[in-house]
Amino acid sequence: RRAHPWRPVVLAVAFIAVAPGETRAQEASGYAELTAGKSDTRAEDSSGLDTDTRSDSFLQRYGLEVNWRLYPNLTVLAGGLFERDALSVSDDSGTLDATERKLHPYLNALLRTAIFSGQLGFYRNEDDVRAGGVSINNVQEIYNSTFAWRPQSLPSATFRFIRTNTIGADRRTQDTTDDLFDLVSEYQPADSVQIYYRGAVENLEDRLQEIDIQRTTHSGRVTYGDVYWDRRLQVAAEYDVSY
Repeated sequence: RRAHPWRPVVLAVAFIAVAPGETRAQEASGYAELTAGKSDTRAEDSSGLDTDTRSDSFLQRYGLEVNWRLYPNLTVLAGGLFERDALSVSDDSGTLDATERKLHPYLNALLRTAIFSGQLGFYRNEDDVRAGGVSINNVQEIYNSTFAWRPQSLPSATFRFIRTNTIGADRRTQDTTDDLFDLVSEYQPADSVQIYYRGAVENLEDRLQEIDIQRTTHSGRVTYGDVYWDRRLQVAAEYDVSY
């Protein structure tokens, strides 16, 4: 067997730009990556028959992120990733062309204060594969929101809502929506006592199979830990409950 591969050629370019202001600042960063490869392989079997296999590949990858600081406590992030990988393989029986494409845009807003914080986000993942006349497309959309309240000497509360839409092959193989509502609260009334609670409701809708699933979860935990007798005796206890 004799092979004559070509080394891949990689070209990558990255950039970053910053535009500060008095109360607002913008920052942009990104990159571009190009990778090309070529190989030629000749194989000879025991009967003396030669088989030539040639392949060409070309990978493109681009990324971009923009950061806006609209106010001292408010930040917005937007960007995405695009990737395209093309491969062509040919031998004595013919040529096979395959292309894989990925697109991942996102948008995220974040607010932070001493007591309150909030986040809103949108993410989309799209994967598309084409090979030999067959095309497969999968899309996932994620909506994420989180709100947290953390006052001093009082119970904290974090609420989260996540919606995930999954679509496969133009809704022919998969079409689901998953909603998650989540609440977490923590409280420390004393240095030796900690109280934790989590409640969640998840709704899953499968439109192709006409199935709806609802899952409700409650869990709590109380922990105690302290030392006595001039730190010679350590006492710890924990109580957990889940439903």
